[in-house]
Amino acid sequence: MPAVQKSADGWQFRRMPTHALKGVPDITLIKNGRCVGLEVKREKGRLSLDQVAFVQASIGSGRRQYYVVRSIDNVQALGL
Repeated sequence: MPAVQKSADGWQFRRMPTHALKGVPDITLIKNGRCVGLEVKREKGRLSLDQVAFVQASIGSGRRQYYVVRSIDNVQALGL
């Protein structure tokens, strides 16, 4: 099932599994031994409260990087 699909009421986003950790970024990768999280948002999209909490916990650990990206150009500018 795609992440976003058209429905009779507009756009419907996929639901996360019941026991999934909330706020986890859309894309997670390892670069140079560090975990990098990429949250993909539309131009005016904002982080949810769960995503903000995840960012704060991730950055606080010192071993993770987290970025909000809105286009492939953003990703390339990060060197990823």
